[in-house]
Amino acid sequence: MIIALILYLNRSFHWIKSSFDVAVVGGVSDSVKCKVGHASAVLLNGRAYKVKTKIYLPRFVYAPVKSGDKIGLALFYYNDVEIARTDITAVEDAMLAEPEKPDIFHYYLDKLKKLFA
Repeated sequence: MIIALILYLNRSFHWIKSSFDVAVVGGVSDSVKCKVGHASAVLLNGRAYKVKTKIYLPRFVYAPVKSGDKIGLALFYYNDVEIARTDITAVEDAMLAEPEKPDIFHYYLDKLKKLFA
């Protein structure tokens, strides 16, 4: 008799990190929180400890980022064979930052350029 075990891969293992912070460039906030989606696989009982996880995340993303945007990917392997995959998505928004106002020097430099243009 073969007993099968259904793994909810991102919840069954305490060593799999379920949320991540990814740096944001050009945004109001410096980082955005991300979470691993749901994935499941069927394995023989007692084999769950052999499941390996690979997380693919960029070092940073460009603003704007909306909640639900795909940021990365989580792959689950058993004996070097992919058994499941799920997206890593943003759980919050990262709005685009307003451009900085020029300093006084650049302000007058732009005025002079317009005057002589």
